[in-house]
Amino acid sequence: MCIRDRVRLNALISNPVAWIEGGSRSIGSNQGILLDGSLSHDPDQSEGNRNSELSYSWSCSSNISKGCTFLNEYLISLPSSAIVSLPSGTIKPKQVLSFTLKVTNQKDN
Repeated sequence: MCIRDRVRLNALISNPVAWIEGGSRSIGSNQGILLDGSLSHDPDQSEGNRNSELSYSWSCSSNISKGCTFLNEYLISLPSSAIVSLPSGTIKPKQVLSFTLKVTNQKDN
């Protein structure tokens, strides 16, 4: 094969894909909240290794207060894990909570 018959391929790096299982939904204020980001993945990794190097950063905003607060007025602190659980009976009623998941590849940081 001569050089002029070759094609150069450039593979571009893709950003990890954040995925919150269950998506948007309504729940009762006395119910717990389970946020599951374990289906997030890095499309550049092999099939069996797609989320092993990921780090997770959750954030929350509310339509009625700055940040998200529990009934006792403490700000909700979200762990840096794929799955987050907020206990039942601790969320203020009559609000819209918006959760955002940012996923990064630890190797790329």
